This record gives sequence, structure tokens and C-alpha cells, in this order.
Amino acid sequence: MTALKPLPDLQSLKSDSQSRPGVLPVAHPRVKDRASLRLALAFQLVSVALDIASVFGGFWIAHFLRYRVELFRPVIEGQYESFSTFSIHALAAVALMLVVFPSRGVYQIRHRLSLVDYLPRIVGGYGMVIAGVILMAFFVQFSPSRLIYIYALVFGLALMIGHRFLTMMARKELLERGVGVDRVLLVGDGENARRLMHAFHGHPDLGYRLVGFVSEGDEGDTVNVGTESGVVTAHRLGTLRDVGDIVRERHIDEHEVAARLLVFL
Repeated sequence: MTALKPLPDLQSLKSDSQSRPGVLPVAHPRVKDRASLRLALAFQLVSVALDIASVFGGFWIAHFLRYRVELFRPVIEGQYESFSTFSIHALAAVALMLVVFPSRGVYQIRHRLSLVDYLPRIVGGYGMVIAGVILMAFFVQFSPSRLIYIYALVFGLALMIGHRFLTMMARKELLERGVGVDRVLLVGDGENARRLMHAFHGHPDLGYRLVGFVSEGDEGDTVNVGTESGVVTAHRLGTLRDVGDIVRERHIDEHEVAARLLVFL
């Protein structure tokens, strides 16, 4: 499959149009206006809030298992600590997490979000956070059961990974329903264009919605693409010279119903 070329910037298109009369300048949306990135930003903000809750939840479960259930080892009389004692440690873990996680790319805003990509970042990052909390406890000469930090690490990670799995499922469902998708205008009607049309229609969770295509060929005004859900028809919206008008008429910079991405084959 032919590699996709990025859409040129407006200045280069203007220069190109002066040297080649057949090439017209095309306005294109700004990256920050893309619906998919706004949806990804919203989910990352939710992830930050849920990560903070996961830290406190992990410490609460750790305290419950250590001092209430007395898992693996009984608590010596006189060494019981209330959860309020560890709330300071949880706050320190949150502060460290908000420094470590962004530096490790956990809160990157990306079009595609993969749990597999995040796993090593989250595990390594939260391990560093808990190590920092243990170091802080050492300097202030606070010596509770070491099991509390192991429990906090394990259950904090479980909560962070668990909520990401659920939010990614929710995001996939929204994309399949057409929420937060980038609408695509294809330039071309060849075999590569048909493959992309099949990918866009067959995998709505990719976050792209095909609005049509433009071409110079005489193959017809429609292209039929077979998918698992049936045959989907893509409509020809004009020729290559009409791309600028199509983009402007759909008010790309102001409205989400217009084509959001131009793919040049």
C-alpha cells in the first residue's frame, strides 16, 4: 500500500499554485480542532482524576488488608496505625505521580490509545512513585509494616490498569457511534483509495468517517465497498480542482460536520 503523504501547509500550497496553475491552495483544519484529539484529551483528563482516586484506593485497600485483615502477618499489639497516618503518604504519591507519569508519556494526547503501549509506562512509573514514598518515609523515620507499600503498589496498579481498560472500551463505543471521529475526504479512486475506504468503513473504532472522495477519473460518481456489515457506497464530491471549494463550503474550522482530514494517495 502506498504511503500517505501529509497534507502540505497553506503557504507551500500557495507557492505551488503560483508555479503550477493547475494546483489550487487548500485550507485545512488545525490539529487542535480535530474531534478525535478533543475526545482523547477528555479521556486523558478523566484518566488523571481516576489515577488520583486509584492511588488513594490502593492505599486504603493496603491499609485494610494489613491492619484489619492482617493478611500474611499479624499486627503486633501497639503497632496499629490508622488510615489517616497513611493519607499523607497517599498525597505524596499523588504529587510524585503527577510529575513522573507525564514525563513517561502516560498522559500523551494521541489519536489512538493502546493499553499495551501504556502498561510498561504505568508499571514503571508507579513503581518509581512508590519507591519515592518509601524513601520519604525513611527520611522522616517512619517505619510502618513494609507490606503496606507492596499492597499499595499492587492494588494501585490494578485500579489504574482496570479503569483504563474500561475507559478505552467506552471510547471505542463512542467512536463506533460516530462521536469524536475525524471525517475524511479521500483524493483518488484507485485501488489504494478503495482499501482505505474499506478500512474506514470496516473499522469504525479507528476514529475516521469517510464523507466522500474526489477524483479526475471517469469511473463513475460512486464507489461500492464491501464490509462485514454489507456494501457501503462512497460518493464522488467533485474533482481535484474542487477540493478547496469542498473544504470551504463545509466550514471545516467551525463545524464538525465537515471533512476533517485530507488523505492524498
